[in-house]
Amino acid sequence: MSAEGFVSELIRRNVVRVAGVYGVVGWLLAQLSAFFENAFSLPSWFDGLIAGLLILAFPIALLLAWAADLSPQGLRRAPLAEPLWTRRALWPEFTILAALAVLIGVTAAPRTASPPSGEAIALSDPRGPTEKSIAVLPFSDFSEADDGWFADGLTEEILNSLARTPDLLVASRTSSFAYKDSAENLPAIASSLGVAHVLEGSVRRAGDRLRITAQLIRASDGFHLWSETYDRPVADVIDIQEDIAIEIASALETAMNPEALGAMVSSGTRSVAAYEAFLEGQALYARAMVTLSDEDWSRAREAFVRSARLDPQFAAAHFEAGLSWANTVNPAASSGDDRVDALTALDEASRYFEAAITLSDDPVRTLRYRAERASLLGALREAAGELEAYLERIPNDIQARFDLVELYQYLGAPAEAQVHLEQMEARAQPTGEHLNLLIQGYQWSSETPRAAELARRALTDGSRNAGLLYQAHRSLLWAGDIEGAGQVFERYIRLPDVQDDWTRFIPEMRQACAEGDRARAERAAAELAAIGETSGLWHAYSLLRRDDEIFALLQDLDRTAPPFPLIGFLIYPHFDPEPYPGLQALIERERIDPPRGEPIPFACPPAEIAQ
Repeated sequence: MSAEGFVSELIRRNVVRVAGVYGVVGWLLAQLSAFFENAFSLPSWFDGLIAGLLILAFPIALLLAWAADLSPQGLRRAPLAEPLWTRRALWPEFTILAALAVLIGVTAAPRTASPPSGEAIALSDPRGPTEKSIAVLPFSDFSEADDGWFADGLTEEILNSLARTPDLLVASRTSSFAYKDSAENLPAIASSLGVAHVLEGSVRRAGDRLRITAQLIRASDGFHLWSETYDRPVADVIDIQEDIAIEIASALETAMNPEALGAMVSSGTRSVAAYEAFLEGQALYARAMVTLSDEDWSRAREAFVRSARLDPQFAAAHFEAGLSWANTVNPAASSGDDRVDALTALDEASRYFEAAITLSDDPVRTLRYRAERASLLGALREAAGELEAYLERIPNDIQARFDLVELYQYLGAPAEAQVHLEQMEARAQPTGEHLNLLIQGYQWSSETPRAAELARRALTDGSRNAGLLYQAHRSLLWAGDIEGAGQVFERYIRLPDVQDDWTRFIPEMRQACAEGDRARAERAAAELAAIGETSGLWHAYSLLRRDDEIFALLQDLDRTAPPFPLIGFLIYPHFDPEPYPGLQALIERERIDPPRGEPIPFACPPAEIAQ
């Protein structure tokens, strides 16, 4: 039989039609099997079983189509060949094949929705992201109980493990979590975050069983470089997290050998209870970074403390507990909490940092721990040296580099800060979080024009990142662009994350003072005074030129030894350290070039002039 005759016979015996219909129906069944597996917590092999049965049945269906016809009398043997293409219309076959092609295209092609407004900030190299770069998206939670913190914490720990790989660029926690529950397509997310790969997955926890799926996807073409489904007891969660991190780092061909890689991604504990508490702390910390809620900061701290108590040998838990305690008495940080006694918090932070350093078996992480302890003790130059050594080994840690920039700014060393700002910008991803850090860094390094340039980019790109807009608004005011700052402020106050606390009242006071409206600024200051938040009140009194009230507000913070709560204020050029003897002693010991208490260019006019 000729080739033309064979094809004609396939069509005459309905083999082509059966193949097309089988493909369409099989595709629908495969989609339904995946849906039912997730919806009814079926075993992970269920959808694979359905796919296998469909594949096995396919040649049988084709053989039956060739050998028999379906008639009103049932199956009968197919008649012999008849004349070919002119016997009947072929549109049913072509229609079925076209439908099958459309279904294949829908399944294989990437989605084409737009990324969230304002998240794509053009900082990255125009040649595209580096190949060894990844974003870890928040894992979807399909658990029976409300275990959202578990999925979020697991995501964060995988992210943190990968971030410790020296030659791998990992999108930051805040940037990745902006896409939690997002329906955006993966190529758009990867482009927005400036990465070449995306890790996504899901978590289902039922009783003492855990099911975790993970897929590593190349953003350029949607190709799955690696995927795995883990059906294990909950007790295996630590092994699963470490295995995912190792597999991802290996798939992206990082430079580390397997033994070193395993040590790098190790969680540091074998206690499941301690690990779960640690994951809870990670999730709550990420939430607090968005909400700026004292309650969320407090709950995160409690979770880390609980984790360290459950496994006294867990160095990372001790470190995070110490960091949480230290941040509560740093009025310049968003996590500052006036409800906590400063001396108690500093003692607790010191104790946890010491434990983390003693227990750590990772020399790289130990450098980070030692830097935080030195900073807590006011040994700023020692802290900077430890961070320099850490960044030599983990150069892509943007947050650590920003922390080093801040240390040099505290020390009054803008040239050193500038070096690391340039390295930050070279490594920064096109996200609101990194743009936020860069604006802060340039602003307090006396690079106001560059800070304002980046702030205007946030305005033109339509960002809806609250932290970024807060910093952009301030930088534009320092640059004298009151009109541009007003546009940022109007966008900022409409964001759902901005509540009636210092995050709203301070920008409102700045804008009011810049516009010469002291009465409006006084009303916002009265609202802020009712809240009683130290950092916010300092900013308010500085804008209103109330020097006596500033001293009364801060003098108690100078009585700790060292005056750690006041160190954060050294970053501001309008802060005057002269009235605080404890801080002056630290300035002399650390050879700090302190701020000179320069006036704020957009401060409110004096009361007598305003009247």
